[in-house]
Amino acid sequence: MDRRPRALLRILPAAVLALSLGYCGAIHAKPEANAQKKLEQLKKKIKGIQNEVARTQNRYDKLTLDLREHERNIGKANQELKQANHQLALIRKKLGKLEQTREQALEDIAGQKRLLASQIRDAYRLGRQEPFKLVFNQQSPDDLARVMTYYQYFNRQRMGKVEQLNHSLQELENLQREIRQRQQEVEKTRAEKLAIRQRLIKEKKRRNAVLASLSKKMSSQTARVQKLRQDEKRLARLVDELNKYLSEMDDIPRNVGKFSAQRGKLAPPVRGRIQARYGSPRQGGKLRWDGLLIKTREGEDIKSVFHGRVAFADWMRGMGMLIIIDHGDGYMSLYAHNDSLFKQVGEWVSSGEVIATAGASGGQTNTSLYFEIRHNGKPVNPLKWVRSPARGKTVKH
Repeated sequence: MDRRPRALLRILPAAVLALSLGYCGAIHAKPEANAQKKLEQLKKKIKGIQNEVARTQNRYDKLTLDLREHERNIGKANQELKQANHQLALIRKKLGKLEQTREQALEDIAGQKRLLASQIRDAYRLGRQEPFKLVFNQQSPDDLARVMTYYQYFNRQRMGKVEQLNHSLQELENLQREIRQRQQEVEKTRAEKLAIRQRLIKEKKRRNAVLASLSKKMSSQTARVQKLRQDEKRLARLVDELNKYLSEMDDIPRNVGKFSAQRGKLAPPVRGRIQARYGSPRQGGKLRWDGLLIKTREGEDIKSVFHGRVAFADWMRGMGMLIIIDHGDGYMSLYAHNDSLFKQVGEWVSSGEVIATAGASGGQTNTSLYFEIRHNGKPVNPLKWVRSPARGKTVKH
C-alpha cells in the first residue's frame, strides 16, 4: 500500500494551520501598515502646508522677515538654555551624591585606622617575637594550641584590616577623581550657559529694534487693523487646510475620551491673568478676539489642554511661535506668541503635557499666551471649555 497519501494526511492539518496563521498575521499587519502609510502621507501634506505658509511669509517686507528670524533664534536659544540648566542640575545632583559618598568614605577610613591602630598596639604589647614568647610561656599543650590559634586568627584579622584600608583609600582616590571631573563639567556647562545668554541678549536687542521699526510703519490704526485682518484670514486658511487633511486620519485614540465631552472640564493651558476674552472688542471695536489673551511670566510652561497630535509647529506672522494640536472630530487648540516650541508635527501629546514656553513672539510687547479652540475651523469660546475665573483673575493649572 502506498504510504504517501497517509503522510500527506498527517502533514495537511499542520500546513493548513500554518497558512491560516500566516494569513491572519497578514490581515493583522495590513491595518498597521496602512495606518503608518497614512500617517506618513499626512506628515507630507502638513509639511506642504507649512512650506506654503513659509512661501507666503517670504512675500512679507524685510522687517517682518527679520522679526521671524530673530524670534526663531530667541526660541532656539531659550530651548538650549533650558537644556543646559537641566544638564547642570543633573550634574550638580550627582556631584552632591559623590560628596556625600566621599564624606562617608572618610568616616569609614578613619574608623578603620583607629581599629588598625588598636590592633597594632595590642601586637606591640606581645613583643616583637610573639610566636616564640607564646610557645615558651605556655605549660599545657592544649593551652599552647589554643593560644596559637588565637594568635593566627588575630594576625589574619590585622592583615585583613590593612588590605581593607588600602582598598578604601583607593576607592577614595577614584571618588575624588570623579568629583574633579564633575566639577569640570559644571564649569563647562556654566560657560555654555553664559554664551547662550549673551547670544540671547543680542537677539532680543535686534528684535526690539525691528519692533520699533515695525511700530513706526504701523503708526495708523487703519494699517494695524488691516494687518490684523490679514493675519486672521491667514490663520483661518491654515486651520481649514489642516482640518481638511486631518479629517482623513481617523486614528485619535478613543480610550482617552472625546474632546466634545470635555466642555467645562479642561485645565487652563498656562498660569496667568486674562487680558482679553473671546468676543471682546479689539482695535477700537473694529475687530473681535477669537480666543483668550492670557498675560503670564516669560518662560512659563504652556500645556496641552487635551490629548492630541501636533498639526503645526512653526513661526507665523501675527501669531509668532505657534503650535496647533488636533484633538479629533474637527476640534483643535491653538497656542500662539510662544517663546520656544518643544514638539514637532506628527508627535502625540497628552493632556497637561508641556508643549512650549511662554514668550512675546509675533511682535508682542508683553509676555502672553493667545489661546484658541476651534471646531471645524470656526473659533469657539474657550471659557466654555476651560475652567477659568472672571477677567483679571489669576488662571491656575
